Amino acid sequence: MKTTTFKMIGAGAVLAAAIASVSAFAHKPEQQGMGMMGEHMETMGGMMGMMSGMSAEDRSKMQAEPTLVNGVSGKTDHAITVYKSPNCSCCADWAEHLESNGFEVNIENTSNINEIKTQHQIPRDMASCHTGIIDGVVIEGHVPADDIKAYLKSRSQPFGDKILGLAVPGMPHGTPGMETGRQDNYDVMAFTADGKAQSVKRYEF
Repeated sequence: MKTTTFKMIGAGAVLAAAIASVSAFAHKPEQQGMGMMGEHMETMGGMMGMMSGMSAEDRSKMQAEPTLVNGVSGKTDHAITVYKSPNCSCCADWAEHLESNGFEVNIENTSNINEIKTQHQIPRDMASCHTGIIDGVVIEGHVPADDIKAYLKSRSQPFGDKILGLAVPGMPHGTPGMETGRQDNYDVMAFTADGKAQSVKRYEF
């Protein structure tokens, strides 16, 4: 039996969830049953009654809190902007990999990705198909989410303040977003704008 746990969420989200739930059942009465639709109508009424009984201050506090879905906050400490070609599917798959590992991803499609790489001083031999920027750090190519998190947590990488970011040069098969059925060995590289590079993680299969 499926159970649902209600948590305190923004007032607007409460109404939206309730209305969406009722709407879904209203359009499929033959599948869900009119009795279940009635239950959802009662749930919506109960929510609205709960809200109407609150003080203005309490409602304001609810609206100010981050929305929780199944107990998981929509907020994250890891927000990254990803620059990619609008037609690059492996770039989109990498972005999904980041999202599934807790990153907030903002995708910026561009028809001139090389201009982005030049702007951020990425050496040619470190280049890949997409470029991410997070907390001023360049993430080039199909870098695994865990390696990005490890860097952001420790910042103990080669080259000190001269480090520009992390890269998985090229497009190795088997990296996050490049799951083609083939698995290549690859390195996650720390690099500088003047071309210095050093492996910080080696993946061998």
